[in-house]
Amino acid sequence: TDECMRISDPEDNKRIYIASRRIMEYAIEGGIEALLVDGNFSFTPTPSLPKKLAFQLYTVRVCTRGTSFLLMAALLPSKTAKEYSKLLQSLADLFQELDFPLRGVRIVSDWESGIIKALKDTLPMMQHEGCLFHSLKC
Repeated sequence: TDECMRISDPEDNKRIYIASRRIMEYAIEGGIEALLVDGNFSFTPTPSLPKKLAFQLYTVRVCTRGTSFLLMAALLPSKTAKEYSKLLQSLADLFQELDFPLRGVRIVSDWESGIIKALKDTLPMMQHEGCLFHSLKC
């Protein structure tokens, strides 16, 4: 049976990463064309407290079989390179558990300096591309 996995430390209430092993296997079987990563600051859960629970919802989507779908979702407390590196290392560890090398796989992000540094430091074997949509917004 498949279940969503919390792959972040259960004792860590500042960040939560959720993924599905079955979806990752499906993506690998279909041939991963690219991973698309991006953050959203509008859809983070806000409890009845004055401070937000999370700074951003960060998603990793996969392009395969002519479509794209959600591979991982994360609630992050900030948008620093260090924070993104933790997330990317968790993603890389999951792929390693499934014996899938990320070497040469394209990863597309916006032009935020934190994610670009984290990609270079954490996943240098991947082929990074900037997102055209975000380029046109500059």
